[in-house]
Formats: sequence, structure tokens, C-alpha cells
Amino acid sequence: MKKLLLLLALAGLAYWHFGKPRPATTLADGTRVLTVEAGGARAVLAVGERFEEGYVLFGANGGVVFGDALLSGLPRGAARKLYARYPDLGRCNSAGSAELQGRVESFNAVAADRGVKTRLAEAMGEVRRRAGSAESRVCIRMSGSVLGIKTLEQGGAPMQFDDSVLSGHYLVEKLETVDCGEITG
Repeated sequence: MKKLLLLLALAGLAYWHFGKPRPATTLADGTRVLTVEAGGARAVLAVGERFEEGYVLFGANGGVVFGDALLSGLPRGAARKLYARYPDLGRCNSAGSAELQGRVESFNAVAADRGVKTRLAEAMGEVRRRAGSAESRVCIRMSGSVLGIKTLEQGGAPMQFDDSVLSGHYLVEKLETVDCGEITG
């Protein structure tokens, strides 16, 4: 419940900064950070290690938390293994559906600039358009940096949060929609 309240409180950050470029700054200790402020709330996010990953998307919501999208997807490695065993995996009645549910990851995507934000919005729209249809899933490849929460404030007062909200946040510097064969093998 605390995590949900925290995420809802940070929703204003996403709405306020939706589409603006997000330059990182460097603190005195050498940590690169991204600061997002909106409606009296402030999040300082540590910019961490680089990442590159491909996903088969199963869900997408925009303007949530302090990012531009909350995505749910199957990472490339798991996708290749599961699609090899269950070629119909994208369908609800697939024999692999139960196994799929345990491997789908949800994460916040923070667009580094307007171009990435636009491509993210297009991918989310396509996920929604294809939901429940016989069409194939939407697949993306993205790269950027892992983000970690350093501090959260509301009205200048620190917000308490637990470890469960510390992971699953990415600064997306490059995003492209790709043929799912590139992801599923």
C-alpha cells in the first residue's frame, strides 16, 4: 500500500515533466543524477550503469510515477526460451501463459528527450491497439542507463520509501520498435 501511495504521489512528477529534455548533472561525490520536480514534489535519481535490452511488450501505461511509461514486457533471454517452447505464447490461451506471467517484468521508462518520448508514446499506442487482437505483440529494443532513487520529497519534506520502489527505473536514451523475430529468436 505504501508503494502504491508513493507511486501515486509521484504521478504529478511525470505529468509535469512529460516531454521535457532531462539533462543529468553531477554531484560533488561524482554521482550523475537526474532531478525531476513538479507540483511541490522532487525526485533525485542516480544515473547508474548502462543497459541495452529487448522486450516483447504485454502492457503499457503512460504518464505514471516520475517517468513517461510503465511498461510490462518479457526480456529477450526469457522470450527466446519461452517462444521456442510455446510459439503461440502471445495468445491468452497458450499453454505457456502461466509460465509467462512469472517472467514478465514491469519497469518505469524515463525518456531522455522528446524524440524518445515520441517513440515511447507510439509503442504504447500500438500495444493498446493490438491488445486482445490476433495481431503479434509489439517488440522494442532500448538502451540508456539504470536509474536509482536517491531522494524523494513532497513540499520540501522527505518521503519515506522502501526497497521495493528502488529498482525497475530506466533513463531511455534510444528506443526503437523492432520485428519480434529479433527479440524471440
